[in-house]
Amino acid sequence: MARTKTKPEISSDFDLDLDDSTKMEEAPQGMKTQKVNSIDLGDFTDFEEGIQAITHENEDFIKALFYGPNGTGKTTIAGSFPAPIIFDINERGTRVLATEEGRVKKRAVDEFEMLVQGFWYLKSGKHPFKTVVLDNITTLQEVAMRYIMNKEADFDLSKDMDMPTKRDWGGLSQILKRWLIDFRNLPMNVVFIAQEKRDRDEDLESDDASVYPQVTPSVRGILGAAVDVIGRTYVSETTDANTGKTKNRFCMRLVPGPRYMAKIRLPAGAQTPNSIVNPSYEALVKIMNGGYKPKGAN
Repeated sequence: MARTKTKPEISSDFDLDLDDSTKMEEAPQGMKTQKVNSIDLGDFTDFEEGIQAITHENEDFIKALFYGPNGTGKTTIAGSFPAPIIFDINERGTRVLATEEGRVKKRAVDEFEMLVQGFWYLKSGKHPFKTVVLDNITTLQEVAMRYIMNKEADFDLSKDMDMPTKRDWGGLSQILKRWLIDFRNLPMNVVFIAQEKRDRDEDLESDDASVYPQVTPSVRGILGAAVDVIGRTYVSETTDANTGKTKNRFCMRLVPGPRYMAKIRLPAGAQTPNSIVNPSYEALVKIMNGGYKPKGAN
């Protein structure tokens, strides 16, 4: 009789199995510990020691999502962050960061397994980098889908590798949400770059089309909530008043609107411009620390 393989369940590895019957277990007499679902709570000393004041000093890592049309400076802005390494995910757009001294480092990531290996390399802390850039997460979706479908094909030789199933799309959302949040939680600056998606593909030039990062809706939702900055990059044309010549300027929108997904986390009472010209790490830090003053403000 031929043996059949059972398809593996795709899991996010996030869930802790807690049900309605969960109870706090009292510690045996004389012991200063309690348990919930076999998790040792201890006497809370370690937990209390980890409580810290929120200051600029311990909140200095920026978690950001940049998106926009091609050629609008997303990678250039990410390269301005301190000691960056670019995870080049089938993008090949890092030439703009080339310098004689090679300040910015990159690692080509063509397979999903390599992304996972890169995460654990950074997680180890045994590296010189202060920033990781995932360039870009739109193409990462393709890499992750290929990984999922290859796993499925191991158990189904008749699988059509050009036709993702509903199960495949569900697995894609789970695996991306798990790993992107893991990257976001690394103790360093983290920049996610995405291509731009318009809600009217048949009318790309429409001025009233909404634009947003080109990732699945569930990934866009969870990542959008997890980052400090969502910046939409674009190019603005300006004319020199003296020479009459026109030139292009890189810009980044930081304030959300009916058409754009954007945000920036600020201290209470701080202000931000709708957009900034020639955006950079230093400019974002200044705004996020409450250093922006509108023209005419005291």
